[in-house]
Amino acid sequence: MKKKQLFILALVMSLVLAGGFYGVKSYAGDGSLRFSYVSTPGNGSDVVIGTYQYVYASAEGGSGEYLYSIGYYDKDGNEVVTTNYSGNNTMGLPLPYVGDITYFITIKDAQEGTVIKKDIPSHIYGPEITSVETSVSSPAAVGSKVKFKFNTEHVLDYRGGNMYIISISDKTTNERVASFHTYTEGKDNMIWEPERAGSYVVNCTLSTVLHGSCQYSFDFEVTDGNNTDNEVTIYYKGFENPNIHYTVDGSNWTDVPGVKMDSCDFNGYKYVANVKLNGSDNLTCCFNDGNGNWDSAYGNNYNFKAGKYYFHDGKIEPVTNNVTVEDKVVIYYKGFSTPYFHYSIRGAWTSVPGIKMEECKDVEGYTHKIEINLPGDETLKCCFNDGNGNWDNNNSKDYTFKKGIYYCNNGNIEKK
Repeated sequence: MKKKQLFILALVMSLVLAGGFYGVKSYAGDGSLRFSYVSTPGNGSDVVIGTYQYVYASAEGGSGEYLYSIGYYDKDGNEVVTTNYSGNNTMGLPLPYVGDITYFITIKDAQEGTVIKKDIPSHIYGPEITSVETSVSSPAAVGSKVKFKFNTEHVLDYRGGNMYIISISDKTTNERVASFHTYTEGKDNMIWEPERAGSYVVNCTLSTVLHGSCQYSFDFEVTDGNNTDNEVTIYYKGFENPNIHYTVDGSNWTDVPGVKMDSCDFNGYKYVANVKLNGSDNLTCCFNDGNGNWDSAYGNNYNFKAGKYYFHDGKIEPVTNNVTVEDKVVIYYKGFSTPYFHYSIRGAWTSVPGIKMEECKDVEGYTHKIEINLPGDETLKCCFNDGNGNWDNNNSKDYTFKKGIYYCNNGNIEKK
């Protein structure tokens, strides 16, 4: 055989073995087309309507040339194909409605024609109001300034155009007594000042620009505000022109620097603050002069129960109508080198560590003393500490005193 003929024969054989002619299938698969990977919608995060989401899929066991398609089942169970077959295995995820949804991905072997399909359950989230906070707790007094704060999830803000709406109705008559709305920028600044006592329903709506609306409602009580048993009055000595910065529910504080205290002339005290507890049992507060100088009990703040009090240099004393010189408890102290006096009258404790006791040389052997107004048959409960976490609290029982003069020597109490 001639060399030219041998060359042509060798070329043909090599093409046949390599599958180089059209119609000859050559792939490394095992003939069983299957999914090798499908990503999770949202990739571990919530799938929120209005966002761009995608899924990624891949196959193995076939020819190696695959076409991909994606769709979902509508609420009647019908298939809706949103991306037809293509060679792109990263596909946009359709977000047709809020709620549970099942997607399907179809992969087709371009050479074999084999088709496989996989269903993927998921959930599409829409805008939601999870709660609405109020600056004043229910029940609030007539005339209170009730500020509302929306807490939301899965909300997309398009150019600040989402609308926040509040409508307040009398629960008994269904009469609407107040309504207001604002856009995103002012959503935490809507204020209601109730004009009469009663039971109300607060209906809150968030209307989004692109993705529908959602609602939230709650009941709110308003009292006539004449119940002084649920009020704190503080007569104050300290800063000139002071402000009181406070919270009655432990979370919603007044805006800094707080509320300016009123001028008064009461037993030597120049300023007074009256604060409604609005259903709470405690007022937490601190004081400042409006120029950045604060008295916050070293960051611990002061606490008051309902009632009237004198406040001076960190000392809290209840107000009564008939306080005399004898209506006091006087304690001469020996123990810690720099003692603090942490005490309670009527359940209202000073903030930790308490009041720093005054140095004195009135009684030999005793280094410090403290005087607290204690009128009538009141009882004072207390303990001592050094301001550094070391306490003398009578083995966790605390000490109790009636009015009078006492000597305290390292836990031993003697009355004069």
